[in-house]
Amino acid sequence: MQVSFQTPHYNLLVDLNSTDCAKKVLDSLPLDSKIRKWLEGVYFEANIDFDGEGFARDIKEGDVVYWPEGKAIGIFFGTAPMTVEEKLIPVWKLIKIGKTKVDILGFQSMREADEVLVATAEKEEEIICIDSVPDPDRKLSQSEIDVLVQKLLAQKKSQGK
Repeated sequence: MQVSFQTPHYNLLVDLNSTDCAKKVLDSLPLDSKIRKWLEGVYFEANIDFDGEGFARDIKEGDVVYWPEGKAIGIFFGTAPMTVEEKLIPVWKLIKIGKTKVDILGFQSMREADEVLVATAEKEEEIICIDSVPDPDRKLSQSEIDVLVQKLLAQKKSQGK
C-alpha cells in the first residue's frame, strides 16, 4: 500500500510493507503531526501503540521505520545513528514499515516543526516528484512550484562551488 507524507513544501510517496506494525499505521490514517529533524532523517509523533516485534538489525537509506518507545515514525535519508562496517545500525529498537526513494532535495525541503499529514495515496500523480517533467498542459500547484524552485536553487548553489 502506498501512502503519502505531505508537508507544506514536499510530498513523499512511501511503500508500506505487510508487517503488523505497518498495518497498524495504515489503520490509523490519516495522521497529523509535526516534523522533527535528527541527523540525516526526519521523524514525527504518530501516537500509535505497538509493542514491537521484528526489530531491524540494519537501516538503509530510504527506510521508513516505527519507533515503539517514542511512538514515532522516522525516515532515513542518509546515515542512521551508528554505522558499523558500512551497515546502518540503529541505536534504538526500530521496526521497518516501509521504503521510499531517497531524495536529498525533498529531505532538505522538510523543515523542523513543519506540519506533516500521512494519508493513503489515491493517485500517484497527486504526489510531487521533482525528477519527473510535468505535463506541459497541466498547471502546477504552489507546492510543485516551491519544490521546483528549491531544486533550481540547489543546482545553482552546487554550480557556484
